[in-house]
Amino acid sequence: MNRSGLSLQALYQEQSHLRDLPLIVFHDEVDVEFGKLRVKLGGSDAGHNGLRSLRECLGHGDSFRIRIGVGRGPEGTDLADHVLGRFPKSDQDLLSRVLNRSLDVAELVLEDKLQEAQVTASKEI
Repeated sequence: MNRSGLSLQALYQEQSHLRDLPLIVFHDEVDVEFGKLRVKLGGSDAGHNGLRSLRECLGHGDSFRIRIGVGRGPEGTDLADHVLGRFPKSDQDLLSRVLNRSLDVAELVLEDKLQEAQVTASKEI
């Protein structure tokens, strides 16, 4: 993820027509509680290396972002270890529901219904 812009750049070189289509980026978000979703258009990378890489590739940050909350983990946990670690078995069911909801949100974004997508993302899962 930290260098995902390179993959996008390669894809755009081979399939240049894709540049004209909306780009939806799904990414982890430590500033959103685990089990929550947020969706927005654009914004800063806020220190997220993958988003920074995409911005560098695109030359802008105007993609749709589906932010999947992972939280910051238990106190004393190294943030990198938390983000890169495995989800505990006890979180698997909620994770599955969050990922399914994120696909529903993406469909709404593709239908040009950003506000509805934001409402759907914010509903309790």
